[in-house]
Amino acid sequence: MFHRKHLIAAAVAGALSLGATTAFATTVTYDFSTVAGQYTGQAVPLTVSGATFSSVSDAASNALGVGQNGTYYAGTNGGVIGALGATTYVLSTAGYGSLVSDSTLTISFAQAQDAISFDFGLGTSAGGEQITLTTNSGTTQTQTSFTAGTLGPQGLFSLTALPAFTSVTITASDTAGAQDLTIGNLATNAVPLPGSLPLLLSGVVGVGALVRRRKQAHAA
Repeated sequence: MFHRKHLIAAAVAGALSLGATTAFATTVTYDFSTVAGQYTGQAVPLTVSGATFSSVSDAASNALGVGQNGTYYAGTNGGVIGALGATTYVLSTAGYGSLVSDSTLTISFAQAQDAISFDFGLGTSAGGEQITLTTNSGTTQTQTSFTAGTLGPQGLFSLTALPAFTSVTITASDTAGAQDLTIGNLATNAVPLPGSLPLLLSGVVGVGALVRRRKQAHAA
């Protein structure tokens, strides 16, 4: 027979499960098709899923009114990153850095994150290529191992369980200096908001109230 204590235990487990689900971090993906044809150097920054994308050459590009000086452009991959389909939308400096070679990308997030991953492709390499990511919470990671692609080195950059950050800066270079950088399939892990804890506690309190009412009804 399924006793009342079993029902109570099941209810408590359900409340905890609801609260825990809310408290777990959420994976956020960034679809660059929503800003297709736009540059980071436009007067209005590129904003995708609550994140803002910019490059250090924005001021020069705004003055020109076009994508120049290493700014990033949202468009289809077209084979730059072999791991992605040709029609996958990416963010790239390829073809837009003819005046000043600068491949620094800054991403600012509306909510704190604790993980980040993305596929990437680099421009023509002179050797010694590397890609470096730095968070505003003090984490710096440099990757120097790549897969040879048709148009240049490429790979997957992935960091998890990081101290919470709200912005990252990504740079690509080789022995000749700055390189073109293309990224796609960008995803981050959002840190749970403190407001999720009260929800969990309210679930437990609600179960407690249900138990008391049942006890009172049984006593009557």
